[in-house]
Amino acid sequence: MKNRNILSAWAAVLLAIAAATAAPARADPQITDVVADKALHVRDAIKRADYAAAHAVMAGVLADSKIENWRFYPFADVMTDLFLDTDTALPERLDEWIAAQKDDAIPLLLRAEYFYTTGWSVRGHNFADRTSPRRRVSFQDYMQKAYADIDAAIALDGNNPYAFYMRLQIMRGYGISPEMQEMFKESIVRYPDYVPLYEVLLSALEPRWGGSVKEMYAFVDQHAGGAPAYSPRKMLYLTLYYDLFSSSYADCDANRGDHDRMARCISIDMGRLVSAGLQRNVSAALDVYNHSDHYQAGLAIKDKLFAMLSWPDGDAFSGAILETAANAMHSDTQLTEEKPGHNDYIIDQAVAISWTTKGFYDNALAKYTEALADAASTRFPSEDEEHRAIGSIYEDLADIAGNKLHRYEDMITYERAAIAHGVFRNEHYICYANHALKQYDAAIQACTDAIDRSGSLYARFWRAVSYRDAGNKDAALTDFTQVAESENRFAASAVISLSMIYFDRKDNSGALDILTKYDFVYDPNRVGKQDVAVAYNNRCYAYMQLGDLHKALDDCSASLRYGSLPDAIRKRQQLLKSLGQ
Repeated sequence: MKNRNILSAWAAVLLAIAAATAAPARADPQITDVVADKALHVRDAIKRADYAAAHAVMAGVLADSKIENWRFYPFADVMTDLFLDTDTALPERLDEWIAAQKDDAIPLLLRAEYFYTTGWSVRGHNFADRTSPRRRVSFQDYMQKAYADIDAAIALDGNNPYAFYMRLQIMRGYGISPEMQEMFKESIVRYPDYVPLYEVLLSALEPRWGGSVKEMYAFVDQHAGGAPAYSPRKMLYLTLYYDLFSSSYADCDANRGDHDRMARCISIDMGRLVSAGLQRNVSAALDVYNHSDHYQAGLAIKDKLFAMLSWPDGDAFSGAILETAANAMHSDTQLTEEKPGHNDYIIDQAVAISWTTKGFYDNALAKYTEALADAASTRFPSEDEEHRAIGSIYEDLADIAGNKLHRYEDMITYERAAIAHGVFRNEHYICYANHALKQYDAAIQACTDAIDRSGSLYARFWRAVSYRDAGNKDAALTDFTQVAESENRFAASAVISLSMIYFDRKDNSGALDILTKYDFVYDPNRVGKQDVAVAYNNRCYAYMQLGDLHKALDDCSASLRYGSLPDAIRKRQQLLKSLGQ
């Protein structure tokens, strides 16, 4: 990154923050029926068993969708937004819909998406040897169900490219196989211009899934090398670079947590994996931006560029791709631009992510604010896509303002602007921020709004925390229990919170029951080591209070294997003394 003058850069940051806080741009509360709204309409219709309404929305979206270079829009976007939270009420409703409409491919497709999303939520994205056997078995069960549904959906309707893409995604969970390769060939015969099909198989060819680097290069040379100049398939060279970068992180995983060792390992690995020819082809692929629809090309570049920039320790390689992309997109990566207003907003966002990864959060806030300004001057293909882009930037601003800078009033302002633009992914930020401000009534209402809209388990967790801190422990127990019984990443925190409520009530047996029932909290393959340490420490306390000192000692010792909680150290010393050890 270039930084011509620290003082002028900081002045730009302050001006940008002040402008953004004072007047969030274009936060129009009248915006309706954007992609996210359609997904919410379908969810709501399914939950109230109005299957005709759900079918009408999805059939209408499908009829309006077409393959546009790198996407099948808007159908794929609606599907992605459908199951942001795997609401446990949905499977039963989807079963009823399928039973009532046996010849309808749409509910089968939706249930396949639900199973697929839930399966990966259960499994997590750790390596197989870091995933518990229970979670691997559950994942395989969900993938089998998803595959059965998607296969049946394709048999009923073979005219939906997203269904073929999804079938490959499900197969990818098992690694590369001859069956998957045959399905890929069948898919591209039907939809040769649908680039996501190629990207799924390329990813499955990574060595960690059973393929090889040689096969990855050969695949891209076959399908992109011979493609016409400026074909969308040329962007597969960027995908190859991204997949190799991802493989490098997997190869170097043993060094994670040590920045210098990780960076050295990635540097050596990428030097081995990335050929000079690939670097040239990536530059040529990014030049496709200048010979195609700028908006769609930007989206094709965005996801991979953003992901690479968000990975710490590899900034030497992600930064080089950022500069190449910025040059191709006629944009500037400086904090203070020489010609403000000329950037592609996606490059502004990418630079903001780079600053975030480095820990310079005010700089990131300034670049996201510039992204708003540049998005406002961008010609979008539709009003819906304009609002989606702007709403996503507001969500990024909310994340930086609250989670990094602890400016919770700003977090609320930005997230409300995101919602006004039809982007609801982080709607729980409003209740989280209100809780941080100790405005518990406002937090509870905001959480309830988010739960009613999308069934958000994150919002349910923060409503539970707000109920608890406002003194309504019974309501907190109800919400914490729902989160504890889910696959949400806050499930372990919910279990620990449940145990603490019972401890506060002097109900040590009740706390022990909770800590015994939800035994996943002791699995470091599912939850963080700190959560495991806290769970063992809490159960140690329960056993102590109930007089089972040997089990208490075992649990306090286990806690110290995963963390160094002072409370566990103190209790262990006390137990050793009591037991005469």
